[in-house]
Amino acid sequence: MSAKTTPQETNMLSLSAVAGSSGAGCGVNSNGVVVKPDTQVSLCLGLTIAPFLFILGVGGTDELTILGKESGEKNVRTDYINPQVFELLLTALMPANRLALQLSLATGLRISDCLALRTDVLKRSNRPTITEKKTHKHRRVYIPQELRDRLLKQAGRFFVFGGRLDERRPRTRAAVYKDLKRVARLYRLDGKSIKLNLAPHSARKIYAVQDYHAHHDMKRVQRLLNHSDEAVTMLYALADQLAKK
Repeated sequence: MSAKTTPQETNMLSLSAVAGSSGAGCGVNSNGVVVKPDTQVSLCLGLTIAPFLFILGVGGTDELTILGKESGEKNVRTDYINPQVFELLLTALMPANRLALQLSLATGLRISDCLALRTDVLKRSNRPTITEKKTHKHRRVYIPQELRDRLLKQAGRFFVFGGRLDERRPRTRAAVYKDLKRVARLYRLDGKSIKLNLAPHSARKIYAVQDYHAHHDMKRVQRLLNHSDEAVTMLYALADQLAKK
C-alpha cells in the first residue's frame, strides 16, 4: 500500500518491516502518512541494548517506569509514539502480547488490568466492569466485538491471558514489556535505532491522545483513565504535543 509523497517528505521519519529478506513492508512518516517502499528503511537487527523496565501503576507516578529493582536507576517517563508506528511494532509481537496491547489501546486500561481480565467475565459481556489493580476503582469498558472474539479464541480456562507456566495465574506485565522492547530493537526510524522509551504504558497514552482529539474534553479523558488529578491527565491527553518539544 502506498500514497504520494512530496519532496519535503523524503527526509521524514520512515519505518518498515522485513518480509523474509526482502525488506518489503508498510511504512509511515512522522505525519502518519504511508510512504512508498523506495523511501522506506528496512528493518534490521537492533544494536542498541535497552534496559528491561517494569511498569508501575499510575497516580502521582502514573506514567513512570522503573528499572529493575537491582539497578537503582532513576525513574524515566514512558514515551508516546505515533499510533501507526506502534501498530506496526505490534505486528511483530507474540500473539498474546499483541492482543494484550491491542486491548489496552481499545480501552485505555493499564496492561496489568488487561492481563488480569478473567475469561468468565469476558464471556458474559463485551462491556465488563473492571476493578483496577492499582486504585481499586471500578470502571466499565467497551471491548469491540471483533477484538472480543479474538480474545475469547485464545483465552485460557481462568484468565484471558493465562500464565505460561501456571494457567491459574495471569501472564506477567514484564513478559509483555520485554517482548515490546525486543521488537523495538529490531526497528529503525530514519535508519537509526529507536531512542524512545517504549513500554506497554505507551498504549494508554495513545488512547488518551486519540480520545482527546476526538472529543476535546479533558474531563472526559480524566474520567476514562480514572485519574484523580487533571494535571496527570494532561500529560497523557497532550502527550503528542509534549513529544514535539
